[in-house]
Amino acid sequence: MTERTASPAPAQPPATAGGAGAAARAAAIAPGLGLCLAGAVLAWAASRALAAVVPAASPMLLAIVVGVVVANLRPIPARAAAGVAFASRTVLRAGVVLLGFSIAVGDVVALGPGVLAVILAVVAAGLLAGIAAGRLIGLTREQALLTAAGCSICGAAAVAGVDGVLRRRRAHETATAVAVVVLFGTAMIALGPVTAHLAGLDEHGAGVFIGGATHEVAQVVAAGGIAGPAVLTAAVIVKLARVLLLAPVLALLGLAERRAAAADAAAGAAPAGARPALVPAFVLGFIAAVAARSALDLPAGLLGGLEGLRTWAFLVAMVALGTGVRRDTLAAAGWAPFLHGLAVTAVVIAVALGGALLL
Repeated sequence: MTERTASPAPAQPPATAGGAGAAARAAAIAPGLGLCLAGAVLAWAASRALAAVVPAASPMLLAIVVGVVVANLRPIPARAAAGVAFASRTVLRAGVVLLGFSIAVGDVVALGPGVLAVILAVVAAGLLAGIAAGRLIGLTREQALLTAAGCSICGAAAVAGVDGVLRRRRAHETATAVAVVVLFGTAMIALGPVTAHLAGLDEHGAGVFIGGATHEVAQVVAAGGIAGPAVLTAAVIVKLARVLLLAPVLALLGLAERRAAAADAAAGAAPAGARPALVPAFVLGFIAAVAARSALDLPAGLLGGLEGLRTWAFLVAMVALGTGVRRDTLAAAGWAPFLHGLAVTAVVIAVALGGALLL
C-alpha cells in the first residue's frame, strides 16, 4: 500500500462548513415549511372571517382541515416532504416548550390542596379511561394514548408531547387525535357554562369545573369569558395546573417507552441501541420555561410575544399533521377515535363536575 505524501488541501473552516450544512438543511425544509406556513395563515384568516358567524371556530381545527384538503387534492411534492416533517415534529415540540412560559408554579400552588386533588383526579381518570376505552374499542395503544392525553391534560399540546415520546405511531393518528380533542373541547365552550349553571356552582366552582373539563387553553378562555370574569380567572389557573402535569406524564411515558425498547432489543425485535431518551429534550425545555416564568419577572410584552409565537408554531404544525390524513387512512379509522374521545371527555367532565361540587 502506498502512503499518501501529497500535501492535503486546505481544510474548510469548521464554521464555514457548518454554515454550508445549515444552509443546505434550511433549503431542504423551506418548501414544505413555507407550504405549512401558508396553510396556517389561511386557517387563521378563515377563523377570523368565521368569527362573526361561528365565534368558537378553532384556527387549529381549521389548520388541520387545510392540511387534509391539500394532501387529498394532490400528493405533497417530494421536495416539500422534509419541511412538512420538520413542521410536524420540531415546530410542534417548540410549541410545547413555549407553552411552559404561560405557567407560574406559584399560581398553581395557590389553588389549594382541594382543587389540586381535583386536577390530579381529572388527569388520572382521563388517562386510565382512555387506555381502557381504547382497548375496548380496538384502537392502537398509540392512538388511545394520544387522544387520552389530549382530552385529559391540555389538548393539542398534550397530543404533540405524547407524539414526541412514542416510538411507534402513524402520522394520521396524531392528526386524528388533535381533531378529536379540538372538536369536543370546542363543544365545551357552550356546554361548560350551561352545565355549571344547571349544577348550581358558584363562581369558584364554575371556574374549577370549566378549567378542569375543557381541553384547550383557548377554549377555557372562551368558556370562562361567557361565564364571567371571576369564573374566567379561576378556570385559566386550573387549566394551567393541568398543563403543568404534562411534564411528569411525558416523563413516565418516556420511561415506559424506554423499557419497551429495551425489551424489544432483548428479544431481537429492535437494534440494541434503539432506546429513546429517558426525558425528551423538549420536555426539559418545557420544564425550563415553566421555571423561568415562575422565578423571573418577565415583561408582559415578552410573554405576549411568546404566546403569539406559540400560537403560530401550533398552527403551522397542525397543517403539517393534517397532510398525514389521507382518505384511505381516514376511512380505515372510521368513527372509533371520535367515539373514544367522547368517552374520555365524558369521564373528564364527570370527575371535574363531581370535584367542583365537593369543594
